Amino acid sequence: MEDGELFGDRISSTVESLLSLVGVSVDGTQSEEAVLLGAIFQGEWTEGRGLDLEKLIRQIQRPNFGKVGVIDLESFYPEKSRQSLGR
Repeated sequence: MEDGELFGDRISSTVESLLSLVGVSVDGTQSEEAVLLGAIFQGEWTEGRGLDLEKLIRQIQRPNFGKVGVIDLESFYPEKSRQSLGR
């Protein structure tokens, strides 16, 4: 985590792999799904916490943050869409 570029690459590859496994087709890492998952992984890994599947699904459905960048979470990726992604 001390190498910011390597940390970012790790998050991006994890997010891309995970979305691919669940059949979510995204165009790069700028989709709402990828940005949301990236923010979740970044927050958890920065704090030294891991994510198992159950915790990841809970975080997708109810993230522990209210904004993605400067945009409020509900405007960026509404709860109904998050629930669908979690399933």
